[in-house]
Amino acid sequence: MQSRNIPPPPLKLLLAESRFLPELGRFWLSEKSLSTLPKGHEAVLVIPGFGASDFHTRPLRRALSKLGHTVHGWGLGLNTGMNSRVREKLLQRISQLQQEHGQPIQLIGWSLGGVFVRELARQMPDQVAQVFTLGSPFNITPAANNMLPLFKLMNRGKPVKLDMEGFLRRAEPPPVDCTAIYTKTDGIVAWQTACENEAENTENLEVRGSHFGLVCNPDVVRIIAERLAR
Repeated sequence: MQSRNIPPPPLKLLLAESRFLPELGRFWLSEKSLSTLPKGHEAVLVIPGFGASDFHTRPLRRALSKLGHTVHGWGLGLNTGMNSRVREKLLQRISQLQQEHGQPIQLIGWSLGGVFVRELARQMPDQVAQVFTLGSPFNITPAANNMLPLFKLMNRGKPVKLDMEGFLRRAEPPPVDCTAIYTKTDGIVAWQTACENEAENTENLEVRGSHFGLVCNPDVVRIIAERLAR
């Protein structure tokens, strides 16, 4: 196992996250490249990252929809973290979608949303086909990211309690195929924490770009499209 003494991404990478704006512009201009990607008919649920909503995952959802998939947002507004109400809503949503589509659901989680989809797949593996995580900090250490100050702010300055025992349990992959997509220039989470432990059902794939731009990254769309078509 790697050392848990991994620092958060340096300030220069955090400041460079502003490049997601030109990345988004290039993404919209490159939509014609979707014609070269495999199409399919999977049911997909996309969960946003911390502080984000379905609005922010729209580029990725739109691209996958154009490839023939039925793509759903999570429908719970801003992602402010997991609690019993959110967990129950998501479990119900997956069960409902599975019944509606008559097939296991493909789960995609961006950042904190990826932490969510892995645990949802762990709880209901028969209703989940596979999971994709985009820059999600689920491994090695929960402290190697630049999100903790935001958590602290939203908790009115209270210290953030890190459950290391629970975190290490959750680092083990759920019993479905898991594809972890990461970028080494991530300014939000240390990229090492966004990779799965090596196993028969896990795959780690690097792309270029920012953390915020993972939902509008052509390489991310390509990777997901190719694996949905398998």
